[in-house]
Amino acid sequence: MPLFDEVLKDVWKQKQAHQAAAVAKRMAALEDRKQRLIDSVVDGRIDKPTYDGQMAIVGTELNAAQAQLAETLGGHLEQCVRRE
Repeated sequence: MPLFDEVLKDVWKQKQAHQAAAVAKRMAALEDRKQRLIDSVVDGRIDKPTYDGQMAIVGTELNAAQAQLAETLGGHLEQCVRRE
C-alpha cells in the first residue's frame, strides 16, 4: 500500500497548504484592519475607548488565527491515519 500512503500524504499536504493560505489571508486582513484603526485614532475619527475596544477584538481574532495557523502547519498525517 505504499502508493495509497503517498497519495494520502499528498492530499493531506495540499489540504494543509490551502488551509494555511486561507488563514494567512485572514491574518493579513486583520493586520490591515489594525492599521486602519491606528490611522483612525491618530486622525481623530474615532475616540480612544472605541479604538481600545476594536483593537481588543482584532487582537483576539488575530491570536485565534495565529493559533489556527500553528495548528494547521503543525498537523501530522499520523494523527488522522493510525497505522501499525
